[in-house]
Amino acid sequence: MGEKTSLTLKIIVASLFTMLVVTFLFTDTFSLGESDSGASEDAPADALVGTAEGHNGPLTVAVTMDGDTITDVTVTEHAETEGLADPAIEEVPAAIVGSNSTDVDTVSGATVTSNAIMSAVEDAVSGGGATGGDSEASGDAVVETVEGHNGPLTVEVTMDGDTITDVTVTEHSETEGLADPALEEVPAAIVESNSTDVDTVSGATVTSNAIIEAVNAVLNGSNDEAASEPVEYTDGTYEGTADGHNDSLSVEVTVENGEISDIVITDHAETEGIADPAFEEVPAAIMESNSTDVDTVSGATVTSNAIMSAVENALEDAQ
Repeated sequence: MGEKTSLTLKIIVASLFTMLVVTFLFTDTFSLGESDSGASEDAPADALVGTAEGHNGPLTVAVTMDGDTITDVTVTEHAETEGLADPAIEEVPAAIVGSNSTDVDTVSGATVTSNAIMSAVEDAVSGGGATGGDSEASGDAVVETVEGHNGPLTVEVTMDGDTITDVTVTEHSETEGLADPALEEVPAAIVESNSTDVDTVSGATVTSNAIIEAVNAVLNGSNDEAASEPVEYTDGTYEGTADGHNDSLSVEVTVENGEISDIVITDHAETEGIADPAFEEVPAAIMESNSTDVDTVSGATVTSNAIMSAVENALEDAQ
């Protein structure tokens, strides 16, 4: 009977030891699996790397670009909670690639992680605040700086008489990739048409308008004799349209005795309250100076530029 009891105890002890070993191995495997979730994939050699603060710590992404197009976004490292963050890690990069923009919806239940991914992609695409424009100013170029989307934007404008022969953005802090189409297309369009009455680039309206504003500033001040002579327009009422912040913006411009006497914004989709200062101040400034070369309103730059562009478009028929 004693031998049976001893044998039973040995069996129990051996079983407990085996269970402990199995549990240890299983737990170790599980821990390794959880750790691996924080490092998804190695970044491709040509990928742009960006980092932002996630819910539990830094989150890193690798962004692959084909020209101006985001072709891949991969979360390469993170400390987010496995399971809870997984939908954001899967869905947000796919949405960014699908829309070629970081302006995408967050994932319910993983908002912080979603926003961290967007911020990290913006950090990668912007090159950490790297500025573009390596061209050097030519001797006869006129330089002008205006406020862009992220900060000052500088252009050089070269003239041959009354002809614009070159427009170059020499310095800026716009978002690399997203702003590139505007930096390339708008100057080319201005040179081709010899006019700043050109289309803005979808997705880069603020940058487009900043370039147009800078060139206008150069043109309005490039000829001192012309600048000193007041501009006279043909009397009448004219309509013009330009792209605003949310949609197109239309104006009706009245000219009396050769000067702008009234500007009425007839249609717009701008945000009420935020855009109101631009609606009040910009038309008044244009009428006072009889020119569209006026200051933008802080906090409503896009709307301000849209009003100026719409008035310029209207006045095309008054010259």
